Amino acid sequence: MKHTGIFWAVGLSALIGLVHSAHAQVDLDALDDQAEKARKAGNYKQAITLYEKLLALAPTGKSSRREAPDFEWCARTFLALSYNLSGNPTKAIELYEENLKFARHHSEQLSNGAMNRERDSIQSLAAAYTSIGDLAKAESLLEQVVALDMEEDSGDGSLGPAKNAQELGITRILAGNAAGGEKMLYASLAAFDEALQFRLGAGMPSVAEYESQVEVIRWLQKSLVSHNQTDAALELAERGRTRAVSALLARRDGTSAPDPEFAMIPTIAQIKKIAAAQRSTVVEYSILYKYDPNLPLEFSDYKKIPVTDLLAWVIKPSGEIAFRRTELTPPLELAELVRSGRDSLGARGRGVGGKHRPTSKPGEKAALNASLRRLHQLLIEPIRDCLPSEPGAMVTFIPQDYLFFVPFAALQDAAGEFLIAQYALATAPSIQVLDLTRRHQNSLPVETRGALVVGNPTMPFINGKRLPPSRAPNRKQKPLQPKYGHR
Repeated sequence: MKHTGIFWAVGLSALIGLVHSAHAQVDLDALDDQAEKARKAGNYKQAITLYEKLLALAPTGKSSRREAPDFEWCARTFLALSYNLSGNPTKAIELYEENLKFARHHSEQLSNGAMNRERDSIQSLAAAYTSIGDLAKAESLLEQVVALDMEEDSGDGSLGPAKNAQELGITRILAGNAAGGEKMLYASLAAFDEALQFRLGAGMPSVAEYESQVEVIRWLQKSLVSHNQTDAALELAERGRTRAVSALLARRDGTSAPDPEFAMIPTIAQIKKIAAAQRSTVVEYSILYKYDPNLPLEFSDYKKIPVTDLLAWVIKPSGEIAFRRTELTPPLELAELVRSGRDSLGARGRGVGGKHRPTSKPGEKAALNASLRRLHQLLIEPIRDCLPSEPGAMVTFIPQDYLFFVPFAALQDAAGEFLIAQYALATAPSIQVLDLTRRHQNSLPVETRGALVVGNPTMPFINGKRLPPSRAPNRKQKPLQPKYGHR
């Protein structure tokens, strides 16, 4: 019996070793990818099952991405997030609390350099409390996060402190502390600028840094508008657009530094001057979204978060500025409305999202035309009294986000009249871009100015046969030749 006990102990030890060895061979990264895919697809039940499995395997599993303690922390974090998104915030808070204790217990491994999992755990807890409406608790937690940022003050160009200050500012506004929230949002914007200058000086790409400021700028606009400081909100709107355009141009040119032409953000006086030089009524829109503490706006693709407000500024050539705000109750899925409006015209693709749905089903075409009328109701009717009264007057739209995909010319009023029948229409990414293109055009030699008019294109093949040429473009070209010349 004594030898049997020894053999039993040896056998049990070998079995445990085999189990541990099997766990060590598990590819945690592949399982992590599966869990992430399920979570992002909204399959939260499957994601929870996978993350629970990851959490069990994390201490002994194999990952090429993270060390064991950090992998366990991340698995628990995303398990909590999946519970929160599935409608169980209580379980999420329990897991976040457990993660905070875990991070403090493994502080040497989980709080070094740019990584501070204690701070990240507190931040996640704050988001969960915001989700259940306990804003006082969320604010208290975020104040701890901001205090930790101030203690570290790494000065390494990290965007974390700016984003944490942004979340605290938004939470204070939601809790009714508008003044305190606005002050913190301005501190966040200053922190973003400081990090941006550091990153540009280090030669880092600038596009992502500019995009990271979109949420703080929108919330500052919302705060300013609520205090009737609409001119200041317009300057902020231009600030965001101008910097985004500058960053895109820098990426196109393969540089990290922004174009010096965009270094100065236009003031209200300059905005009025630009509109006068254009001899056009300029309409600039801004979109405000429902706050989701678990989904930063810059990662939302602007179609996963409902729209709560549409802001519109109308700048007349005379210098007069009118402002209109449309509050949407309930919040609107703007991307879907734009998609359906484009579908009614056969304009698909171009990143609007959603799959093509044929318009030949009974009753569907009428519904899609209603989308164009709804867009007119949202975008044009609130500013109708501010638009020019003379037919054919120039109106230039400065859209934002999915409004760039709106077919403004095809928007219909209640009588079914298209907007293009009333005005000459143009669009631009920002008011400052309007000024730069005008100045560039004026700098060209007179003989090179004019219009490019293309007609009678080579027609494509359909079912192996080339379509017949269209003669209509030639008839439209000829009247323009005396005005612009012909080559």
